[in-house]
Amino acid sequence: MDNDPGNRFYPTEEQIISHYIEGKMQGRHFPNVIHEINICNFDPWELTEQAALRSNDPVWFFFGEPDYKYANSRRVNRKTKAGYWKPTGTDRTIKDMQGREIGIKKNLVFRLSSSNKGAKTIWVMHEYHSHNARFYPKPFVLFRLKRKSDEDESDTCEGSTHQMASQQSQGNNQQTEWEPFPDLSEQDYGFLSQVLHPTAEGPSYSTASNYHPNTWRSHY
Repeated sequence: MDNDPGNRFYPTEEQIISHYIEGKMQGRHFPNVIHEINICNFDPWELTEQAALRSNDPVWFFFGEPDYKYANSRRVNRKTKAGYWKPTGTDRTIKDMQGREIGIKKNLVFRLSSSNKGAKTIWVMHEYHSHNARFYPKPFVLFRLKRKSDEDESDTCEGSTHQMASQQSQGNNQQTEWEPFPDLSEQDYGFLSQVLHPTAEGPSYSTASNYHPNTWRSHY
């Protein structure tokens, strides 16, 4: 993938489960876009240097094996040197285009220190699990790390930085408004209004719109 402005690696959640996690568990590797690491060996601000893709985009992807605290336990270790990843909210089910459940997504927020009252930071992460992991001798999860902006008050990776432009229309004569792109020209508005639906297969890259997940090209 090249570094031209407007290019970014932004797979859909179905692609994360069906293409990347499934492919990794089948023995495939994706060194150009996702590295495999032990996520808790690093604090979040150190993880950016471990990413396969480095850019100004504040989102990074990693593969990792579940790090269980004990051999016969399903409790996951989430502690790092400076703090811990705290699960927040409920697990979200990921479905494919046919509506079949294929995995789950856990939401985590990084807090400083080892106390349950540790200070919340600007670092958040989604942890993706495939329902098929139990059929493989070596299960993997995929981590989507994000450094939030100062204006982003959410505890998820879908904050203002990665929300696609919102369109609201009430009648043919009402002007369409796109956020968060207040300085787009009329030509750009027209282009963004004609985006394609995302495909479910293969690695995906967003072009032209820096934050739109629905315009794709393959890196093959």
